[in-house]
Amino acid sequence: MLSRVQKSLYTSLVLCSGVLLLGCFLASLPVVYNDDTCVYFTYARNLVAGNWFAYDPRGIPSEGFTSLLFLLLLVPFEALGMNTMFAAVLLNIIGLLFIVFVATILMKTDHLLAFPDSGIFALTLLVLLTIDDNVFYIVNRSLETLLGPALLLPTMVTLVAASDLRAYTPGFSRGHWFTIGFLLASFFAFLVRPENIIFSGLCGMLLLFLHPRRAVLIRYTAGFGGILVAYYVWKWKLFGDVFPTGFYRKVHADDTLFPGLSYVLSFGRHYAVPLGLCGLFLVVFWRTGRLRLLRHRSILPLLMVGIATPLFFLLTNPLIGYSWRYLINTTVIMYIFLAFMWALLFRWFARKCAQSNNLLPYLLFATGILLAAMGYFSTRKVQFQDIDIHAKATREFQEHLYIQFGSYLRENLPDHQRITLVFGDAGCIPYSFGSIFIDPNGLTEPYVARLFKVTDIERKTEQFVNYILSWKPDIIVLGYGSVSNNTWEIFKNLHSPFGNNSQIGVFSAYRQHGMAYLCSVDSYHDLHLGVLPDSPNFSRVAPVLLKYCEQHGYVLDEGLVVQEGTKTVLFPRISLEESENVP
Repeated sequence: MLSRVQKSLYTSLVLCSGVLLLGCFLASLPVVYNDDTCVYFTYARNLVAGNWFAYDPRGIPSEGFTSLLFLLLLVPFEALGMNTMFAAVLLNIIGLLFIVFVATILMKTDHLLAFPDSGIFALTLLVLLTIDDNVFYIVNRSLETLLGPALLLPTMVTLVAASDLRAYTPGFSRGHWFTIGFLLASFFAFLVRPENIIFSGLCGMLLLFLHPRRAVLIRYTAGFGGILVAYYVWKWKLFGDVFPTGFYRKVHADDTLFPGLSYVLSFGRHYAVPLGLCGLFLVVFWRTGRLRLLRHRSILPLLMVGIATPLFFLLTNPLIGYSWRYLINTTVIMYIFLAFMWALLFRWFARKCAQSNNLLPYLLFATGILLAAMGYFSTRKVQFQDIDIHAKATREFQEHLYIQFGSYLRENLPDHQRITLVFGDAGCIPYSFGSIFIDPNGLTEPYVARLFKVTDIERKTEQFVNYILSWKPDIIVLGYGSVSNNTWEIFKNLHSPFGNNSQIGVFSAYRQHGMAYLCSVDSYHDLHLGVLPDSPNFSRVAPVLLKYCEQHGYVLDEGLVVQEGTKTVLFPRISLEESENVP
């Protein structure tokens, strides 16, 4: 047996290696204010202000967020006045470490690995996750993504523990707690992303087959079902709907049989080698009897969730699915199998090369992993003076062009809460502006979100325009992107309720109601601003916008032409002199 000193030395090396790897990861990590993350920040700010689940001062509840749990975790940081981008990155880092921790617990609970192999597994898994560029981008954009697998893995740990007959004794035993833990972990995973209830439900079906006290599981599941019903009743009462607003665009934006096919196939091509290694490893170890699916009860749920995730996203339109973030469950499970394979292979190698009680091979291997990972991180230009995530988040906030624009409007328009902005990007501009915000893409606008279901384009256009103009908007972003010869060309927008259908009717209606072009903001995507001369705040909004455009944009003297195919709509330029003559 290994001595206490040897165990302490090895544990210290693994922990120090993990800390150093995490330091390299943080030092190389840029902080990016993502528009979708800013949606969470706006909801969190309004929750703290008592404007419950509303996106703007109108106080209309909307479920424009995917993850209720992620939103609630941001609220304490917002209440304390902390930088919420820093909070989002911190939550993602915690999620990443929690994945490694719980995956290691899963291997040990299922008796697949023991000390010191579990240390090699944990360190390898941390390396695989931190050197993956897609995980890297997921963390620096800091949405709820990593919290999904971080809370699905505990369902598997509790599944393994609850299916062990030895956990049950007369009375309320550990097995009962494990069963309750499985249901709680499933509920929290569901609060991260709604589709997780399908994946934890698959694990629940497996647990029903394996559970030594099925009556206990059925009784507690009935109670869990009651909680879910109560949750959906609460949603219906608050939002008037059981589906989040984003559901409609993902289901109705693309009417093909498998709208996510290219997304899933591109994931498979990108990860072809590691996925192939996982498949080969599982087949070899199963055929040699080293893995038995019913005895090793963590393997089946890992496989089920890993396969079910891409199958689910075949059927939905994966909008804003950068870095294959919707398939993060499969990515994490793939790396768990690879780390497990590596730990088993090294255990075999260590026993061949040395006595089983000799810790030297493990120490050398852990050191080798660390050095190899640090060599990789050197390609990311690690600078340890940049390890301060809070400082990077603060700097990014100050330098972000959308936030600069929104902050300028907030500072230069007194009573900004009464200004109405229409822009198809519910993100950093409305977050920093804090005005009334109408989202023509429907993410934070329940009425517009339900227009995805309307198939009659003329009727949809009429309802859409009437709704937008009923709020008497002061600023409308007519389009975003480059122009050529004063012409901005409409692009197909699956985020919009019009999807692949014609949108020119909307712009024609805008023009018929007197909308004019004011100026353009030079930003990540140029913003072409329209105004209504009869809007309530036109006389004070127009000069402020023009002043900003003079410094950070330009004016199209002949106005803006919006084009779709052969059809065009001209929005003539309205000058500052004209705006001053408007009562």
